[in-house]
Amino acid sequence: MTAFFALQSLSGYAVIGWLPTILTDHGMSPDRAGLMLGVALVVGVPSTFALLPLTRTGPGLRLAFVVLGASLMAGYLGLLCAPLAVPALWAVLTGIGLGAFPLVLAIIGSSGRGPQETAALSTFAQSVGYLLASAGPLGLGLARSATGSWVLPLLTLLVLAALQLLVGLALTARRAH
Repeated sequence: MTAFFALQSLSGYAVIGWLPTILTDHGMSPDRAGLMLGVALVVGVPSTFALLPLTRTGPGLRLAFVVLGASLMAGYLGLLCAPLAVPALWAVLTGIGLGAFPLVLAIIGSSGRGPQETAALSTFAQSVGYLLASAGPLGLGLARSATGSWVLPLLTLLVLAALQLLVGLALTARRAH
């Protein structure tokens, strides 16, 4: 749970911190790049509410993790391969992918054998997860500075999104039946 929490938080921090810069570095105006960040963040809210009913069953929760992971990977892939082709689509896909936060909270809330165990699990997963995730934006920025391009940071985000999907599937494996 801590790994998933860290991965989804890292993606959120990376998108909030770097999406406008990625787009402006490719030639988009700062105003429009800021708008794309707004699109990504606004889309995340309704997509999260749309996926929450799926958390009631194991197979539904697994499906939600697949939708989120695939959307996040598609958004990152679009930013990597053709950032200015359809940036609103990349923003929407990325925004959908950022909707993992409530799903991991649902897993945490249903994993303890009682309120105290659930609280301890939540405290550990969130505090360590946020700590690990906080290094992400800095690392991405350093990779961008070292290479002079967004290829390595976006490839890294793509791999981390795939890992997030795999961890989400592992978390829901016992709930799938």
